[in-house]
Amino acid sequence: MANLQDGVMLFTSDSNAVLVSASAERFIGKPRGEMLAGSLKRSSRANRSSGARSSTHSHHAIPWARKILKMPRAGNIQISLDFIEEHGERIGALLTLRDAESVHRIEDEIELSRRLSAIGRLTSGVAHEVKNPINAIVVHLEVLRQKMKEIDPDTRRHVT
Repeated sequence: MANLQDGVMLFTSDSNAVLVSASAERFIGKPRGEMLAGSLKRSSRANRSSGARSSTHSHHAIPWARKILKMPRAGNIQISLDFIEEHGERIGALLTLRDAESVHRIEDEIELSRRLSAIGRLTSGVAHEVKNPINAIVVHLEVLRQKMKEIDPDTRRHVT
């Protein structure tokens, strides 16, 4: 958990935090001990000033799940809240915090890589299309050279 870049918080069904990763502590700016003593309801009330809305009582409509919040210390954070259910009953929730800027940088790098790959495939196809006629010309010149027994010196330099 200490090596994760994403912040992870695990809550019980009564919204008490039971697990807080080191990254979550960095994103939120509170000590883990303080967050472990707190609940999701209190944390979401504190986050309302940052644009988050609490929806701990609803299983389906979570208005701030997978949203981007502007946090004073951590910048833009992409948050995701997923309820954990067993036999149709909610037994907890998992809150994931991710640096939104790094996500956008990675998406940009993936797009660039995809484009460079497409350019590589195009270049390979063009090279193949150019190589085939050149090979045909070389083969015909070799056949011509073999058919001409007596080649004068001026012609020889053009055929070989």
